[in-house]
Amino acid sequence: SNNTYIGTNAGLWNTSGNNSTAIGYNSFTASGLGVHYIYDSRDNVQNAFKGKYIELAINPYAQFMGSTQNWTNLRLDARTYYQFKTTRTMVIANRFIAEQAIGDAPYMIMPQTGRLLTTRAYVQGRYRGNLFMAYEAELRAHLWRFIGGVAFAGANTVSEPNGEIKYFNPSAGAGLRFNINKAQRTNIRVDYAVGTNSNSGLYFHITEVF
Repeated sequence: SNNTYIGTNAGLWNTSGNNSTAIGYNSFTASGLGVHYIYDSRDNVQNAFKGKYIELAINPYAQFMGSTQNWTNLRLDARTYYQFKTTRTMVIANRFIAEQAIGDAPYMIMPQTGRLLTTRAYVQGRYRGNLFMAYEAELRAHLWRFIGGVAFAGANTVSEPNGEIKYFNPSAGAGLRFNINKAQRTNIRVDYAVGTNSNSGLYFHITEVF
């Protein structure tokens, strides 16, 4: 259908110079070719009011393609958007993302918090593991003229070295939106989020998180 896309994706990472015994921390190369399936029925890519977005990605990295080690990254990114029938524009947006590394994934690019604009309040790479999962819900509302507001909450988890899920890291926050292009719904985003263990963050960006 017009909402479904299937394609390939090439990836290449390379780093060196760190001092650690972790696999792929001191130096590594990850080179691979993946397959992506996308279903996208959103009414606007930058700032959807309604629709769904689902992405399934399989990204293998192999030594015969130049990688330091053989491993595979699997990813699911699922989002929904629902617009309430109110006089003001009000939308509830949901996102669930899961990333699984199979094999000896390099430490620096293991599934982790903060990647792919996930887990506001937790910096990228604070927690890493072979399995990463996160859910976030966000209420978006028009407030006045070109100004909007949001409130959001979610939780994420990263697997332990033995594969066990032991901890969930909750977060919540709020923000303002300043519209700079009404036709394309482009916003300047200012968010503040808090999590556990003194984790927090202030974010300035263009377009929505998801």
